[in-house]
Amino acid sequence: MTEEMDKHEEEHDLNTKQTDSESDEISIFERTSDEPTEDVNASRSLREALEKYKIELPVKTVERLNEYCDILWTWNERLNLTRHTTYDKFVARDLVDSIRLASLLQRGEHVLDVGSGGGAPGLIVSLLRPDVAVELCESTGKKATALGDMADQLDLDLNVWYAKAEDLLKERKFHTLTVRAVGKMRSLLTIFAPVWNRFNRLLLIKGPNWPSERGEARHYNLLNKLALRKLDEYEIPDAGYNSVILQICRKDRFEEMERRAKELHNGEPYDGEIEELVIESKSNAQRIRNEVRNIESSSQKRESNETESRSRRRQSDRAQNAARGGAQVFARRDGKPPKGWTGKKKEFRQENLPEGVKLRRDFRETKSDKTHDSNRSRQSRDFQGQNKHDRRAER
Repeated sequence: MTEEMDKHEEEHDLNTKQTDSESDEISIFERTSDEPTEDVNASRSLREALEKYKIELPVKTVERLNEYCDILWTWNERLNLTRHTTYDKFVARDLVDSIRLASLLQRGEHVLDVGSGGGAPGLIVSLLRPDVAVELCESTGKKATALGDMADQLDLDLNVWYAKAEDLLKERKFHTLTVRAVGKMRSLLTIFAPVWNRFNRLLLIKGPNWPSERGEARHYNLLNKLALRKLDEYEIPDAGYNSVILQICRKDRFEEMERRAKELHNGEPYDGEIEELVIESKSNAQRIRNEVRNIESSSQKRESNETESRSRRRQSDRAQNAARGGAQVFARRDGKPPKGWTGKKKEFRQENLPEGVKLRRDFRETKSDKTHDSNRSRQSRDFQGQNKHDRRAER
């Protein structure tokens, strides 16, 4: 009886262990299958995020930035404008860069933000510094439309351009260009090399790898006539690295930039007066939509013209072939062999061609030419073998 009781107890223990392990597996599966839990320490409002990172801003500016976040994240559901979809990421990444950049601009300075994307830093700078004339430039039509709509909803007096910066600079002049997360220094300097006379300086927001980008630009001689200076370096919260703001200008303008830095420190405006920004239209979004439609329609017309020209060339080729008797001996675009072709080039025969058509010399390979080439290659091999035999005999 005791042995039976012991066996029964052992079986009961094994069953309990199995049920415990199964329950653990089920609980683990349930935890992994659920949606990712929200961060407990995440800020639920913009003010909480500002207090978390110890950033002080006026109450009206905070309200405007909160409105901008709502509009941006609403657009982000349709377009991929930004990855910073929480208040903490917005403050730690976008707002910190924009505040640092805005502190380097003078009153009345005319700024073009290149590759604005979701509005950082150009649109944020316009909210932080109403005394600075900011314009936005975006080469992607959908993003430019979103920027125009955001500027209209925020009631901002600024221009949003659907164009490439190098093309826009051929028509308009600016004091400063700002660039963030657009491309490497080498590509940017290559793009702006022909239009340095249309602006005074270039402000780049770069990460910790900026020295390697500077070395690459120097290797390609892109900084020979330019002066580079690091204006600011600051830590990005919760990222573990520092960002910098670099100023690049022509060497003949470096003294002027140093003088303007002193004026900025003293609180003096740009050239002693604030420039009035000329607004092209009241509704940026509608203007950009019209520009996108015009460009799309022009591209469609261009494609239709190209197809018509191709069809005309084909018709003329067919007419010429018919005049020659339907044979096309010379190279064809579709890669098909001409009429009279029996297989390989060496098997192409002159008698298969229609009357009045002669065969090109490079298509023809006679039997005598082939035997001559084979005999020549055999003689060269024999000569090389004889030389090797002679060298071995000398040794």
